[in-house]
Amino acid sequence: MASYAFKKDPRVWVLLIVILLLVFLYESWRDRTLERFFWSADRRANPQGLTLLTYNTQFLWDGREPEEGQVEFPWKHSPILATQRMQQIAQVIDAANPDIASLIEVENFQTIALLNRQFLPKKQYREYLVPGKDVYTGQDLGLLSKVDFYTVYHDERKGRSGPERKSVSKNYVATLEIDPFPITLIGVHLLANPKSEERRYLRQAQADAISQIACEAAARGHEVIVWGDFNDYDGNSQSLDLRGNEPITSVLQKIRRQNPNDPNDDLLNVTMWVDPAKRYTSIYDRNQNGKVDGASELSAIDHVLISANLAQHLAEVRFLHEEVPVGLSDHYPIYLRFDFSQTYTLPGTNLIPNASGQQEFAASKESQSVRMVKILANPSGDEEQDEAILLKNESSEPVSLVGWTVQDARGDRWQLAGLGTLAPGESKTIRRSGQPMSLNNREEVVELIHPSGVVMQTFDYINAVEDEWTTVYDQSSLRTIP
Repeated sequence: MASYAFKKDPRVWVLLIVILLLVFLYESWRDRTLERFFWSADRRANPQGLTLLTYNTQFLWDGREPEEGQVEFPWKHSPILATQRMQQIAQVIDAANPDIASLIEVENFQTIALLNRQFLPKKQYREYLVPGKDVYTGQDLGLLSKVDFYTVYHDERKGRSGPERKSVSKNYVATLEIDPFPITLIGVHLLANPKSEERRYLRQAQADAISQIACEAAARGHEVIVWGDFNDYDGNSQSLDLRGNEPITSVLQKIRRQNPNDPNDDLLNVTMWVDPAKRYTSIYDRNQNGKVDGASELSAIDHVLISANLAQHLAEVRFLHEEVPVGLSDHYPIYLRFDFSQTYTLPGTNLIPNASGQQEFAASKESQSVRMVKILANPSGDEEQDEAILLKNESSEPVSLVGWTVQDARGDRWQLAGLGTLAPGESKTIRRSGQPMSLNNREEVVELIHPSGVVMQTFDYINAVEDEWTTVYDQSSLRTIP
């Protein structure tokens, strides 16, 4: 009977095709697969600027069944408590009024849609939810944006560090096509516990994966922003938090570095433009009394790393402390404002204004030709005295090494001033001679740092053979010389 109807009336076929097309369009709209084929709407109040907010909301749940994850907290299974808390989080977002808000620890799409549509209906945000792979916590990453993304996806690649290979279970890669340049935003929520030795290589492997994504975006001509909860400290002297916490990993160092052969393309941590006394994004309320009992409970483990070209237009950075009620979350938001119509001088970085008002690398061309060429990380004698690095001036001009240092992943350094001046083509060896930095026999990262604070060269290695010098190749990896 059905086949007879199809043969008798072709309109039945047309109706079936229309129904199938509508189903396809609905499913494509729901999972965002059509975004990559269309340019996106832009609802920013100021098209010449961009304001951003990243905020770990600490289990932004809706309290409705079925609940995600296995972790219990007071507002889980309680729509009333969850809604009250959601309203407070919405008030923080509303007051900051960012063009894009990156929200960490979101339950699911229904939750972020409820946050947006019930509490922020006039903001013209479009909500995004990027499902992760963390089944235990059930946490995902969400976005509210006034600029529709060209693409948004989860990257499942694994990075490597030492013996470990690890992906980032909670991440997203979102691309913007706006003037004056395209931007790739990489949202991250890395493994917790910055002081855990057991998680050191795992989190470094995650950092390796994120670094690959950032480098690929830069190679496509995109400006790069890596932001979120890194669950780690930044040991860079310009970005230390209010307590001077030093990392046991090379996570921030790894992600910040782009092309190892280009000292000008490293990402910059916006923390460097924040008053040192205000450099905290996380609170660990040890006694659960709902208040901050001193600096010992505070640290900075949330970060925003931006490319140097974006940094030229960075007009404002704020860590929102007073704006957020204590106890709402165990993290504080970071707010940024870019003004693409202006170019700013960035004190304390490698960027200075040139005659055209743009920014350029401050180190001289000759300085960029000083290189580490060999390392002796595992001498048979006294390591505190005999560890050594061979440096060479590959330029045609002499270079003074006063103010130069080499630094490891923990931030410990050797001073190079004792080597004096390197003549053109000259090589000299710096020995540890009791200086603080120690070259690990396994899994180490070492940076050559210009007096301005610019990282000129970085290399890492997995294993150092006793009494054997290792050559630093152009790709900044170490290989043992036979």
